[in-house]
Amino acid sequence: MLLGHGHFAFGQTAEESYNLIVSHTQKVAKYFNINKPTALKIKRDHQETEVIPIIRGLIADMLGSGHAMPILDVRNGPEEMEFLNRNDLDNLSERGTASPDHVIRIKAKPLVLRKDIWTRGRAAIKDVLLKYEEEYRSMFDRQAPNAEQPKIILPSDPKTIWMEGVGLIGLGVNAKAASIAGDLAVQNARVRAVGEDAGGFHPISEKDLFDIEYWSLEQAKLGKGQAPNFQGKVVLITGGSGTIGFETAKLFLKEGASVIINGRTDKSVKKAISELNNPNVKGITADFSDESNINSLIKKLPSDIDILVNNVGIFRGKNFFDETSQDWDDHFKVNLMSGVKLSQYLLPKMIKKNWGRIIFISSECSTLVPGDLLSYSVSKASVSVFSSGLAKLTKGSNVTVNTIVPGSTLSEGSEEFLTETAKRENKTKEEVEKSFFKDVRDSSLISRFLTVSEVANTILYLSSPLSSGTNGASIRVDGGSMGSIL
Repeated sequence: MLLGHGHFAFGQTAEESYNLIVSHTQKVAKYFNINKPTALKIKRDHQETEVIPIIRGLIADMLGSGHAMPILDVRNGPEEMEFLNRNDLDNLSERGTASPDHVIRIKAKPLVLRKDIWTRGRAAIKDVLLKYEEEYRSMFDRQAPNAEQPKIILPSDPKTIWMEGVGLIGLGVNAKAASIAGDLAVQNARVRAVGEDAGGFHPISEKDLFDIEYWSLEQAKLGKGQAPNFQGKVVLITGGSGTIGFETAKLFLKEGASVIINGRTDKSVKKAISELNNPNVKGITADFSDESNINSLIKKLPSDIDILVNNVGIFRGKNFFDETSQDWDDHFKVNLMSGVKLSQYLLPKMIKKNWGRIIFISSECSTLVPGDLLSYSVSKASVSVFSSGLAKLTKGSNVTVNTIVPGSTLSEGSEEFLTETAKRENKTKEEVEKSFFKDVRDSSLISRFLTVSEVANTILYLSSPLSSGTNGASIRVDGGSMGSIL
């Protein structure tokens, strides 16, 4: 045991060293009467999620432009909630970290949010955050002059929160970082509690903690490139296992976002997640033709979503006289009401946080109406109307609601159409495409199918701060269409 640094074991092999660590740890656990490991992954449902967007928004304001909005990982199992009921919580929060190395990820102290504070709302939470920021800056001012090399102050936002009545919270720039911070929050809470109850928890000094947090190699990382554009943002993409949704997920992940994709079946969701191969993507299965599935999806969502992409859609090409009431119901349930339900749930949270993006995917069929897609076209026209009206509810906030109106896009359905037609007419797919835009979509100026990337790039633009001046708009992505005045 090295005081102030940790637990070390030495052996002839890595396995031998590891086994020694385990053996010693078991002896310590037995001595302190710890008979079970920390339950790191327990997350129970709680009713205080409405405050989470407020906290995220306030921390984003604290950090200012150029910094990612934090993602929060809430741990609220029985052990965590018991810890938050301790009488000495404030005192323990001032005592440094369980392991000195942890200070690099979660700072030396958590933010303590008592229930009588956060239940009073935004202003009260802001006051506590400002006090935390002031104390962190004061610590830096005390220690930086004594450092061997000049130091650049790090962002003063908390990396863990002890939130009475809610749980231990880890904060990070993406879902993975937040989860790690959540793990460390739980570990630190337990070490502090066990140590204090066993005779007193005594961390290393403020100076030593500062020296580790402001280690020269960590300082050297500062200023080496900007964070990805969507780092810290949580995105929900309905129909995310399909072509446009999948491509959109790829682009968001590339730009640093944490992404939740939805698909109609477990198989499609698992396949998409496997192909995306990114730790910051998760999937939720839901068939939006069934309202109970929408309600189930909402219950599985994290506390706060920054960007909602209402991409899910179905279409059935039928003669109008053959369309059934079920066809009409299904088109409206999936294409319109899925977005209505999700917006009802997520928009209030975005407004509380004072930042958010809601994007609807309509279709050129909403203005260039084919005779064999009437129910589909009407449902997509309704999407545009609903989106325009919803935008009115964002007045005075940094939340925007917009619609993208794609033209004929090279989706799975279009690929299938080209392949089958080419086979049936003994033509190449290129010849079929040329004929389609000559005879069916002759109004198209681009005279080709759009790529899914062209649509996805527009989604990313409307999701970004660059589009802050665009709200309540319908943006065409159709290569130009002479048949529409939109």
